Amino acid sequence: LSDGQFYNSAFQGYTAQKLTQYFQMDYDKFETRNEDQCGVRVDFGDGAFRHQILPQIAILVVYWKGDEEFPPSYKILFEDIADYHLPTDGCAILGSMLVGKLLAE
Repeated sequence: LSDGQFYNSAFQGYTAQKLTQYFQMDYDKFETRNEDQCGVRVDFGDGAFRHQILPQIAILVVYWKGDEEFPPSYKILFEDIADYHLPTDGCAILGSMLVGKLLAE
């Protein structure tokens, strides 16, 4: 996103870090939660799901498995045209809402 650097630190705090804390190495749970929210599996990272949030806005939720050198990592990614349809802060809100749904018990 064009203004993404401004939001990146805060956005990672309320999205990626929450996903990592919640799922850790439980990839089956991550996959189940994404499927429950109608995420479509895509080939990216060690596992990823595409969520069509709005007609022109899709969000990718990705994980990379941890190993003895690196901990697991989760990220929320937007298509490069997302900020054409919504301002960056609007995209951040959508990403945060999706994470909330994925973490809801």
